[in-house]
Amino acid sequence: NLTGVIYNTRNRPDTVEVNGMIPDWIICNNKGCWLVEYFGLYTDRDCSSSHRLMKYHEKMDIKLEKYKELERVGYKTLFIYPEDIRNGFDGLLEKINLVK
Repeated sequence: NLTGVIYNTRNRPDTVEVNGMIPDWIICNNKGCWLVEYFGLYTDRDCSSSHRLMKYHEKMDIKLEKYKELERVGYKTLFIYPEDIRNGFDGLLEKINLVK
């Protein structure tokens, strides 16, 4: 659905890091440079019984703050959550339309 999409492979010499962040994808087009992060383990349910999910949410909060800093200097962000890929990727397709 998009051109100018780069999958940002981790732990390689050509991995792109911006402000300590390694976005999952980068989209470059006439509307700007979009940093895309997939929060695949996100849940809005109580995760206090899972140490792993609690840690994930803590890291996610830190990432979101860092991405806000990057937005202030001109980057655009697109966050993908599990709900975006349900129902035939409806949520993701809607977000992609904002980038086009």
